[in-house]
Amino acid sequence: FLLPSAYYLAMNMRMYPLAVFLITGTFIYAMLMVYKPKKYDWLWFGVFSLLSLYTHYYAAILTVVIWGIVFIDLIRLKKYQTLKKFFLGGVIISLMYVPWLFAFMQQYQNMKENWYPTTNHVFYAVKGAWMTYQIPNEVFDMFAEFFGILCWLLIFEFLIDKDKKTTLHIIIKRAVWVFWSIYIISVLSSIFFRPNLVAKYMSIPVGLLYLSISVSF
Repeated sequence: FLLPSAYYLAMNMRMYPLAVFLITGTFIYAMLMVYKPKKYDWLWFGVFSLLSLYTHYYAAILTVVIWGIVFIDLIRLKKYQTLKKFFLGGVIISLMYVPWLFAFMQQYQNMKENWYPTTNHVFYAVKGAWMTYQIPNEVFDMFAEFFGILCWLLIFEFLIDKDKKTTLHIIIKRAVWVFWSIYIISVLSSIFFRPNLVAKYMSIPVGLLYLSISVSF
């Protein structure tokens, strides 16, 4: 709650706080399902994934990234039997997402000449979003930057110094991958398609940052 993005987004009554919750849930149940599976982890993974897809298109991108990581880990761990559930779940969720594709395409066509995310947002996204969104206030910005850098130092120190074979180490490494993937994807899509690098969109995977910080502490 005390971290800058959580404090700010709690007052922003839009889909972003919900997307933070759903993506965090998707990731946690994905990791539980792969490394410490219980009876209903697959079900919750599917529920959080589907809700994430319907919440925001950045959340949809991150959901696909998480599914990709699960696929790679299942192959790496040679859990071929579990891959059947993975593909079955993927087909079911994809079919349940089809109705929203029509709404997305209609929205895309309506905004064709005036796409909301413009290049004006890029500076703020690059400067502030990686420490998870800031209020435009000089003192607050300084605090957010200091705290953001401290958090990432703690996470990277954990990843460098701790036993790399432990499940916890692997999970936090995956969390960092997912967190930073949205930057790579949004930069590339902004270059080759439409500008969409927006600071508040970047706050969606912030739950994974919180998770990594808590483990590092």
